[in-house]
Amino acid sequence: MFVTSRLGLYDIRDEFDRTFSPPKNSIIKLRKGSVKISTLDEERKIPLFKVDPMMLAHEIVKLLQKRGKMNVRQIYNSLRKEGFLCAISITKEEADDWTKQGISIINPYFEVLDMMLKQGVIIENVKMKFEGGVEDTPRFHYSLR
Repeated sequence: MFVTSRLGLYDIRDEFDRTFSPPKNSIIKLRKGSVKISTLDEERKIPLFKVDPMMLAHEIVKLLQKRGKMNVRQIYNSLRKEGFLCAISITKEEADDWTKQGISIINPYFEVLDMMLKQGVIIENVKMKFEGGVEDTPRFHYSLR
């Protein structure tokens, strides 16, 4: 099964003991008995970064204390410039350049929110919504415990 985030397999996400994150800018070709990962665009260089999950969690807590219940997109948009930049140690100029190149990084938010849920720091609320022609599209909201 392939999804951009474990959240895409919400009902069975805890049954997986490991996940695989392919490199950015790659394409995966599946055939019976084989998997091939290739670079999609050789000219495009995706910046390397490492997320400090504790720092990102701290920034999320500060935001939820200030704003209350928020969905993932609201959290992402609110922290995209300030809190997330601290958590991955890049400058605002670098982040703006990434945005111009069409690079957005949201999966670390899902991973940190999942970690915070398991630690009992936050509460998750799932609302089903009609979206993109699908009647029950889950939308995830988070608040402090």
